[in-house]
Amino acid sequence: MKQSLLFICTAFLLQSCSVGNLFEGLGDTPSGSGNPTFPQGQSACRIKTFTVPASGGGNVYQVTYNYFEMITDMVSSLKKVKYVYNNTGLASIEYYNTGNLQAYHRRDLSYDASGYLSEEKNYDYTAGAWQYIDRTVYTYAGFKVVQKDKYAAGTTYTGKQTFDYTGENITTQKVYDAAGVLTATYNYSYNLARTNSFYNNFSQMTQVEPFPDDITTMPFYSARNEPVHIDAIIPGAPATTPAQNNFTYTYNSSGMSNTVNYNGAFYRGFTHTCD
Repeated sequence: MKQSLLFICTAFLLQSCSVGNLFEGLGDTPSGSGNPTFPQGQSACRIKTFTVPASGGGNVYQVTYNYFEMITDMVSSLKKVKYVYNNTGLASIEYYNTGNLQAYHRRDLSYDASGYLSEEKNYDYTAGAWQYIDRTVYTYAGFKVVQKDKYAAGTTYTGKQTFDYTGENITTQKVYDAAGVLTATYNYSYNLARTNSFYNNFSQMTQVEPFPDDITTMPFYSARNEPVHIDAIIPGAPATTPAQNNFTYTYNSSGMSNTVNYNGAFYRGFTHTCD
């Protein structure tokens, strides 16, 4: 998960950064290689709207960008997600109720010396002040995330996730509790004949997805190939059947994902400027 490219864009000609925003292709690997490139011509196909499953309405978000074509806001009729940058890249993601000037939730991001996302901290705004909730610490092997360690408020360790890969696809995720007991295993399978459109064109979605979850969003956005199934193995629970936990897709004429269903229900929707 390489940091965003605000500081890189200021170092190059503007046309070299025409796709250097957080939704557009960086020519990068899913977890962020050290040498991103800037393929030309993709700025004509940016994400225009982002849709999540309905929950009381307000589930369609309009996406806006700054002068450097980096995302600044996603706004629905009920919610606003704001992206804040500093000289090292994306510094925080803030969540607002539309029309309210005070954010109610914040995710702060920090990076290691190589520019990889190293820690994410979550805060809620309550009783007139920011309250620290939890944090995640990332470990890499090369450019791939291989472990996430979770901590609650203070230094309380709550568990970890580990990731195994085949090539640039996450094939297995294991979840452990604070005592090191395995609580779940998720095996991922892919359509090897199809390159994931997010990998090639919107590779930073893993980092900027406003509503991430630990099971689906990381392989959905970051794998080289398109994920088609998650096999869940949870002690004491029934085994996953072939009909469960499947991804299905529709595409626009440029091959970008327009709608994504997961486990038989709507999961994510996108419109693009090239639709």
